[in-house]
Amino acid sequence: MLERRLSMTRQAPRRILKGATLLLPAALAAFAIGLLVTGAARATGESAASGPREVVVEARQFAYDPPIIRVTRGERVQFVLKSMDVTHGLALEGYGVDLAAIPGQEARSEFVADREGKFRFRCTQTCGKLHPLMSGELVVGPNRPFWAFLLLAALVPVALVGLVWVKGRAM
Repeated sequence: MLERRLSMTRQAPRRILKGATLLLPAALAAFAIGLLVTGAARATGESAASGPREVVVEARQFAYDPPIIRVTRGERVQFVLKSMDVTHGLALEGYGVDLAAIPGQEARSEFVADREGKFRFRCTQTCGKLHPLMSGELVVGPNRPFWAFLLLAALVPVALVGLVWVKGRAM
């Protein structure tokens, strides 16, 4: 029994070294997968190279379509305001966006959604009796692919350490 334990203690450094050699490729694989995941997300319009995400907002008495716009933090966004009936405006709180569009023409403004949260936009041109009720909302959410990458990069090496530890205990 004692000889077996001494033999196991002599083998422990080898098992640790073997586990460490598994960790490096696994960490690199997790990093590569994370780059692919975040690259796929950027291919949908989040990167500076592919240009801003264009959001077309149609304004008509007394509503915006869409009334709620969802974007990801860090995303470049270009608002395109189109008036469908009378002159309408769009002022986005917190981002300095202020547009005005007459029927048949469109107005554009580009910004980076750099703060998470809900931001109200409202009509700045008096367009009728219910003008004060004409508003919408921009929802800036977290950059999920980035956090998924970090989680994956952290979990893969931890799982491999656990696997090496369990296999070492079974020997």
